[in-house]
Amino acid sequence: MKKKMFTLWMTGLFLLLTTLGATAQNSGTTGPLNWNYDAGTKTLTITGTGDMPDFNPPADRPWDSFRNRIQTVTIGAGVTTIGEYAFHGCTNLPSITIPNSVTAIGEHAFGNCWTLTSITLPDGLQTIGEAAFSACAMTSITLPESLTTIEKNVFWSCDKLTSITIPNRVTTIGESAFYGCKKLPSITIPNGVTTIGKEAFYQCNTLTSVTIPKSMTTIGVGAFASCWALKSITLPNGVTTIENNTFYDCPSLTSITLPNRVTAIGRSAFAGCVALKSITLPESLTTIGKNVFWNCWTLKSITFPNSVTTIGESAFHGCTGLKDVTVDWKDAGTIPNIPANVFDGITQANVKLHVPHGTVAAYQLEDVWKDFQIIEAVPPTPTLSVTPKTLSFIDAGETKTITVNASAAWTAQCDASWITLSATSGTGNGTITVTAPAYEDEQPRTAKIIFASGALKETVTVTQNPKPGPAFVALDYTELTLPAGASQRLVVTAYPKDADINRNVKWYSSNNDIATVSRDGTVTALAPGRANITVVANVGGQQTACRVRVVPAEQMVSVTSGGDNTLRLALVAPSDADFTLSFDVDLPEGFALDAKKTAPDASLAAGYAVTVTGKRVEMKPNGLRSGGTMEKRNLLTFACTAAPGTSKGSYKAALRNFTFTPTAGYALQNITVPFTFTHTVANQTIDGLRVYAADGALRLTLPTPETVHIYNVVGSLVRTMNASAGDHVLPLSSGMYVVRLGERVTKILIK
Repeated sequence: MKKKMFTLWMTGLFLLLTTLGATAQNSGTTGPLNWNYDAGTKTLTITGTGDMPDFNPPADRPWDSFRNRIQTVTIGAGVTTIGEYAFHGCTNLPSITIPNSVTAIGEHAFGNCWTLTSITLPDGLQTIGEAAFSACAMTSITLPESLTTIEKNVFWSCDKLTSITIPNRVTTIGESAFYGCKKLPSITIPNGVTTIGKEAFYQCNTLTSVTIPKSMTTIGVGAFASCWALKSITLPNGVTTIENNTFYDCPSLTSITLPNRVTAIGRSAFAGCVALKSITLPESLTTIGKNVFWNCWTLKSITFPNSVTTIGESAFHGCTGLKDVTVDWKDAGTIPNIPANVFDGITQANVKLHVPHGTVAAYQLEDVWKDFQIIEAVPPTPTLSVTPKTLSFIDAGETKTITVNASAAWTAQCDASWITLSATSGTGNGTITVTAPAYEDEQPRTAKIIFASGALKETVTVTQNPKPGPAFVALDYTELTLPAGASQRLVVTAYPKDADINRNVKWYSSNNDIATVSRDGTVTALAPGRANITVVANVGGQQTACRVRVVPAEQMVSVTSGGDNTLRLALVAPSDADFTLSFDVDLPEGFALDAKKTAPDASLAAGYAVTVTGKRVEMKPNGLRSGGTMEKRNLLTFACTAAPGTSKGSYKAALRNFTFTPTAGYALQNITVPFTFTHTVANQTIDGLRVYAADGALRLTLPTPETVHIYNVVGSLVRTMNASAGDHVLPLSSGMYVVRLGERVTKILIK
């Protein structure tokens, strides 16, 4: 009995010590973190601040002995990383929420957590290590947008995964990342991903569709191998190589679009794609690897572009459905020398080999190719087209392009020597440039470029236009009085400056018996009478005229209007004694000549004394005698004043012609001069149209809104403005200007 009691006591002591020891091992520290395992709730809690250590091998985990019992893991908000193998093999863990403080999950951290169906990842997570969730049981997972890489094996053998969204910032999908995800039906790879790693989607048996972005450049070996449900796929132009086994054993694949930059298709790339009926090989392709289309027994036809130089062994082994093979090697030297077993398992005599026209004999001499039923292609129908059909060149000269589309050799010829062609012959499609030099003539010139290919011809019409004509032309005289036998050269100005008028104007007289005009615009007075001298721009046809009055030679004084407020005087000294030329000015009631402001210009003042008395103007030569020379373009400027409120309302108009009546025997006619003015009636100011210069500025008084164009004397446009009604002051540098208001053209001198 005592022995039995002792045994029971020892057993109890052992159990107590075991229990105490076990309790002591349920908590502790790991790196900067604290951990505690509650055996009752089967909860592992990790708290503290900082990175969790890596546990490789997994036996280094302090909670390793509880791994198969843990059902809940609580990670504190201060934890910043989850270490390698931290929860690997926790086979009873159904879910986990990772706090926002975590930025990295280590390799294999949750690998082989067979019952893990729910995972919540933080938004700031930047890294998920290799195989971090391999062989887990989740059906879907949302990856945060902060991720840029999906590492290799991350979701390896997650055979219950049906949905996953890849973040837009991801650029790489690693090797075997989704290997064996057998229930994943579709996946969209975002634009920005450039690389899919080796076997990334291997054995995704239910995957029926994949969206590959334009950014993709590399798809690894076996990336979609054994995707049994995959029916079609389009690869973007950035992909240049189809790697080995890429679509190996995809028995549902019926169509695939290869990019036009692919140069090589690797070994067994489409082997076992038993539903593939057709495929288009791009013109860039040079190499077809070994076993590429092995056992694609429903493939009915294949076309080899002439870029292909290598076809590997057994490339079309077992393609028993093949009926037509089309080749495009046109020269015997370019026909590839291929292995004897390329078409193993096929009765080649039952397959038609379509060869280019004129190459049957060459293929009959080539091993393997000669065993087909050789069919010669019908000669192609020749084609030739050119665009554009018309070219138009500016006068300064240009170079333009013509695009030629042709099925054979072609030539180009131009019927004009002034056209330069960059090429006069070519083969197939191409372009040529057409150059026209600068052109100085007046009329448009044309040429034809004839393209020919065999019996086909196309014509391109070329036109080169001269420099545009002026918007308008102006003469320095609009009215001119000359004594018989006198001459005066008219000066024409084109507006705007770049208008083509320098070499090309024509002059006409309405009456050559009265006055003639030379090619340089010199008017010669022949007999008394009137004639219009017209100048016409050859380019554009713009024209203007000067009204010429010819008087008898013995009448020596010619007086014309020189513009607003001025007389223009052409004087020849009489043959007798001194003379006095006087005018009586017919002014409206209330107006009077202002003697202080009426004055001649400098050249006139040098030869004449001018006095104003009331309405009488007198001009007396200062010593001018018989035999004196003609004074041209001398201006006498008048100023009028009106007593406020005294002028008649009928003179409210902006412009009035005041008549100067000659009182001596030397003037030829009454002269009217247009005056612009502002006067006051009953304390109301009436503004008329005025264009004048004062104080170094152009001054405008506009009764209505106008568009104003200002040119300098050489025809350059200085300024354009839309002016409102009222007064405007436009400062301009010193010089002569032409101001155009609608149809009215005025010359102004700014001092």
